[in-house]
Amino acid sequence: MLIYSYNKELTQPHIIVMKRLLALLCTFSAFQLCGQTQLLPCINTGSLPADQDSIQPFVNYIDTSDQFMIGGFQLGDPVSDFILYDTRNVAVQLSQLLSDGKPALIVSASASCPAYRNTAQYVLPDMYVMFGSSVHFVVVYQLEAHPVGPDFSPFSDTVNTTAINIADSILPPQHRIYGDRKNDAIQLLNTQGFSCPTVIDGPGNEFWNTFGPSPNNGYLIAPNGTVYAKYGWVQHNKVQAISDIYALLSLSTGGLPTSNQPSLFIVENTGCASTLVHNIYQTNINVTVFDVQGKLILNEVLSSGEALSIGTALNESGLYLIQAVAEDRKQVARIARVL
Repeated sequence: MLIYSYNKELTQPHIIVMKRLLALLCTFSAFQLCGQTQLLPCINTGSLPADQDSIQPFVNYIDTSDQFMIGGFQLGDPVSDFILYDTRNVAVQLSQLLSDGKPALIVSASASCPAYRNTAQYVLPDMYVMFGSSVHFVVVYQLEAHPVGPDFSPFSDTVNTTAINIADSILPPQHRIYGDRKNDAIQLLNTQGFSCPTVIDGPGNEFWNTFGPSPNNGYLIAPNGTVYAKYGWVQHNKVQAISDIYALLSLSTGGLPTSNQPSLFIVENTGCASTLVHNIYQTNINVTVFDVQGKLILNEVLSSGEALSIGTALNESGLYLIQAVAEDRKQVARIARVL
């Protein structure tokens, strides 16, 4: 076995692992038996809102766990269809996106959400480089998470503009009309330095009410319309989301990984010397490391018992893809990770 280790304690409970396995099996069955997108009814009428349409009242949502995993859809659930419009008033319908057989990653956003700004700067650009041609990326601009006072945050029921928003002069009020929300979405696209398809939640906050409520959650939706993975905070789940996308794409292009496929693992290098790849097979292992743009960074052959310190071998911090294959290619090296 090839073991990848990192000096962090296991933090995710076993129930999360079990849910992921269950979702994987459900998704695999759906691919095999149905092969078609089956969504719940559309959350809105599909007509383009007028800029002067009033934003409807909403109910504050306070998540004492700060995980934002309870609301919305859960693993294995079919999701609702939606027709939302981008900043150019072009309609984007979820069912149409999924109809080409590609999955979709849907991320909730607002300019006043520091977590989303972090996501737009450090998470989505790398993922888009890796999967832009095989996954539909959709950012949904919704209620402001931390509007400037006297408006309350919908997630605290208090004025919670945040010190970082004040320091960065990001001080939008809560939207009063649809045009306000559209203008904030346009401004965010112009300043975030990364262009990703961005649509705008409707005046009735239909997406926020159905897929949330959450300031920065994300859904990886399989082509059959079910939830393959869910992230309460996308900014904290970059590596997990990339691993999930690899697993889902392997399903959609031919089923579960087979014994003759190389093992892949995503690692975020932080320069830690204890980030190791350890070969405990009785044969040589070929380890190759690529960056997010597919450039070969490292190619090493490990003899039985040898270990490679990824943390010190890589020159720069960042996200990397590790592929490990037994020398005779008859036995594929499996990577077991300890977070």
